[in-house]
Amino acid sequence: MPSAGGRLAEMSDTRMWSSEVSSADGLAAELTRRHAILRAGLAEAGGAALVATREAAVTYLTGYTTATWSNHSRPIVAVLTPGALDVVCAETEADAVSSRVPGVIVHPYVELRSPDGLSGLPDGAIQF
Repeated sequence: MPSAGGRLAEMSDTRMWSSEVSSADGLAAELTRRHAILRAGLAEAGGAALVATREAAVTYLTGYTTATWSNHSRPIVAVLTPGALDVVCAETEADAVSSRVPGVIVHPYVELRSPDGLSGLPDGAIQF
């Protein structure tokens, strides 16, 4: 088992912009590597999910970049679990995320509803 320092070095080895991840296959391989490291850490910590809300963390989990980050009213959230990578985003981003992030499950805001028993907004939608 790698030490905490070793795991940090593995996670910070971001080859995002190198030629190794310029292809869809390269990106998929790099994301698989990152997710494996993070999932091992989650399991070791007894965690069920890693929720990313900041631009750098979402980009690290997904490889997805967008100018939407300058519009704080439309956040993008990435959730890594032992079995999936989910992204919650504006409907205007959903197609781009689906086409550019390998294996992602996309949830546009318009599809979200409050859990049973919670009131939510008058239209039943989720508020960020």
